[in-house]
Amino acid sequence: MTTILGSYPGSRGILYDLPHVVWDAPALIQARGLTNRVTIEVGNFFETVPRGGDAYLLSHVIRDWTDDQCLTILENCRHAMNPGGRLLIIEMVLPTGDTPHPAKMVDIMMLVGPGAQERTEQEYGIGEDAQGNGFTTQRRRDEFSRPESPALQLRRSGELTTGPCPCGNVQ
Repeated sequence: MTTILGSYPGSRGILYDLPHVVWDAPALIQARGLTNRVTIEVGNFFETVPRGGDAYLLSHVIRDWTDDQCLTILENCRHAMNPGGRLLIIEMVLPTGDTPHPAKMVDIMMLVGPGAQERTEQEYGIGEDAQGNGFTTQRRRDEFSRPESPALQLRRSGELTTGPCPCGNVQ
């Protein structure tokens, strides 16, 4: 979130998570010069999320939970966001087939640890049906992705733009 806010000076954000997760956040927020633009709120997204956001960002969150738990998180975001709000989900996408890939090792760790999983495009339900569900997909490369296995950023309807942040207030 600090990267987004650093790129869009007119935007503000709320960092929302459990107390032990946000404990060290003030130092990073201050180091990035965003103290007056980021509010830290403590809570549990299985119960509620802050209301009134124009955009909600879940970065590497969905992979940590079972399908039922993910539905609870997504439902809470849907109920909290402003009309016309956007939900941005950034996750690694598990490639299909037998080709070695770092995401497959992370998938094994997720299964053994919290009992969750990395997911394929089909498991996310975002492949060819994404447009029909009101989502657009942006493929981006990062240290884990390869051309055949991109990380995906999902946005509720609307094209990505440059200039003023299309997100408004990020939560």
